[in-house]
Amino acid sequence: MANNWLIGAALGLGLGLEAASWGAVSSSLPLSLQATAFAVPHAGASALLAVVLQRLLPAHYREPRLAGWFFLFSLGFFVPFLGALGLFTTTLLALYLPKRLRTVPWQTIHIPGLPYRPLLIAPQPLYGEGGIAGVLRNAADPGKRLQAVMATRQMSDAAAIPILRLALKDSTDDVRLLAYAMLSGKEQAINTRIKEQLSRLDAEQDPLTRIQIHQRIATDYWEIAYLGLAEGEVLTHALHTARRYAEWALEKQPDGAGLHFLLGRILLRQGHVAQAHTAFVQAQTLGLPEVELLPYLAEIAFRQRRFHDVRALLRGLDPLARTHPALSGIADYWL
Repeated sequence: MANNWLIGAALGLGLGLEAASWGAVSSSLPLSLQATAFAVPHAGASALLAVVLQRLLPAHYREPRLAGWFFLFSLGFFVPFLGALGLFTTTLLALYLPKRLRTVPWQTIHIPGLPYRPLLIAPQPLYGEGGIAGVLRNAADPGKRLQAVMATRQMSDAAAIPILRLALKDSTDDVRLLAYAMLSGKEQAINTRIKEQLSRLDAEQDPLTRIQIHQRIATDYWEIAYLGLAEGEVLTHALHTARRYAEWALEKQPDGAGLHFLLGRILLRQGHVAQAHTAFVQAQTLGLPEVELLPYLAEIAFRQRRFHDVRALLRGLDPLARTHPALSGIADYWL
């Protein structure tokens, strides 16, 4: 009862001081005296109303006491009238007239485990490349790292192979062996396709079909190099063979824009920068969209130390294309 009486007295005194401060503003006193006559009672009113408001708050909102009181005092002092009284009114309304919720405002969703097969709940994979790589780097549980490796089965080869190579460095034998088996499976699948195409090539007599087979073989050998499935002499052999089949197909079909584009990528990987540029220009002349060539032309300009052209070429990329993981860092640096 005594506490309630003290709160009521402090509230009444605070409101009286606030009214007195506003009365000083409307008085005929000189301006300097008006400012003093307003500030002193207004400060007292803000201090008293901050004390009253802090006492009305639930206990867990009162801590830390001094900092909480100072915040309420500052709000009331530096926002005259509306600060203290507005906060006081809204707090009372929230305390004594709470909104009654008719439904549960949230529900608990458990974090799903990493999938080991494609999910049918959405057209996109549940976990991205960065998330799975993060699990491999940071998860202490070997079981979760195994699940992360299995989750790469629903990713494209270009995204999955760097993650599998990261898993080859894992401290757990099971994780390393699984990653190695999956990498070997991807390489074996490409080699099987190459053998099948070579068998077809020996038996095929139709010139147009033979051109298509040469292009497929060149693409498969290029994929071995592009995906990082080969190193050293094996990589050199894959690039050389891919170039040989692509050039043979171009001899029979010189107007193939896709073939020129493929040959340009192979030549650029081999380090033949000028020849790669010629192939890319020819692909563009034959109708390949320039936006497909800009990243490769920018790389050629960089290797030829034409740095001004690098910036101009990257600026021509679609803003969405610049967000691709392979380009985002480069675009941010140059642009």
